[in-house]
Amino acid sequence: MKLRVLLVGAAMVPDFEAMEAGILRFVGRKHDPTVGKNGGWVPSEEPVTVPFRAEYVQEVQAGSLVPADEETARICGVLFKASTEAKKLRSKPE
Repeated sequence: MKLRVLLVGAAMVPDFEAMEAGILRFVGRKHDPTVGKNGGWVPSEEPVTVPFRAEYVQEVQAGSLVPADEETARICGVLFKASTEAKKLRSKPE
């Protein structure tokens, strides 16, 4: 089972599978070495698919990730908001 999510604001949600393999990576972000002194983690505007894991469900319920579709919202036990509302949440002040 997969979850489709969008990143909210400045949240830095770990990619748990990558982390378990010893790789530093974050959900919905890509490392850009040209940002800042040591590079930065630039957010994606596109939905990201992550595996069904308790950690990701908790991040959706906490508001660090927003469900990108109704099925993900249902699985996580939260309300699904239309894409315009999700964009407002994603751009909340950092």
